[in-house]
Amino acid sequence: SDSLSESEKMAAVSRLCTIWFINSEYSAINDLINNSIGTAATKRPLPLHLFLPLIYQLAARASFDRSAANPSHFQRTLLRLLVQLTLNFPFDCIYQLLALRAGSGDPSSSSISTKRRKLLNSPIDLDNEATRKSSDADLRAAAASIIIDQSRKVPELNSNIAAIEVMVDAYIELADTAPPESSTKNTQSSRFDFGRELKVSKLLHPLPLDSPLKQIPIPTCSSEEKQLFAGFINGYRLCGGINLPKQIYIFSEDRSPVSQLVKGKDDVRQDAVMEQVFLRVNRLLASDSE
Repeated sequence: SDSLSESEKMAAVSRLCTIWFINSEYSAINDLINNSIGTAATKRPLPLHLFLPLIYQLAARASFDRSAANPSHFQRTLLRLLVQLTLNFPFDCIYQLLALRAGSGDPSSSSISTKRRKLLNSPIDLDNEATRKSSDADLRAAAASIIIDQSRKVPELNSNIAAIEVMVDAYIELADTAPPESSTKNTQSSRFDFGRELKVSKLLHPLPLDSPLKQIPIPTCSSEEKQLFAGFINGYRLCGGINLPKQIYIFSEDRSPVSQLVKGKDDVRQDAVMEQVFLRVNRLLASDSE
């Protein structure tokens, strides 16, 4: 209903998707979602931005089996929705899709490509939990690849995605880089330079004027902030913890520093979802303190 507030509409879409996930095998509800996404012939489509708070939950359920004849009705509908979201809100979706495309990120594996080669050259034992998890990760990676490839057909998005891939590679390398051995004794007081060998050192502030990264918003948990990336500030601090996460700073276009946390050997998707929970709770408390 047009009389509903924005927050009420988002809550309604959240409940709708919950019902959709529970009843994903029913054609009627897939048709309902498919018709709600909107085409030129749709009279009252749901605004796509209402699905954005659910991007982590939506993307995590995407799956594509290249050996199967046809994807299920649920997967066809879900992939169409994710493609439309990425085309319309690329900077809110592409980081999650790149993470899924990279695979499960299992730190016990020497590399994702090595893990995949082993999987392809070995029979899949679905009674083995580790093999089943690897297979699920590959199916999600294939779905993410399809969505990204569809988005690349738009020339402007192709250049943006290529730039973001450069940034993401730098983040991953930095996250997996071990700090100096002496640093673990006093994690709070020391600051360490990136070092010339890291990819992130080529993205320091200020970026070259012709850098495509200057057109990329800083990746944050909130889609409301649209500060453009201007370069990393050299160096990081350790925050403590078993995986020694690193605190870094980015310069935005208006030269204000933005703090970020980089974690290696960990799945940060749960962290991202908890950030969504905190944001939602803060909004509820701001509107009604009781």
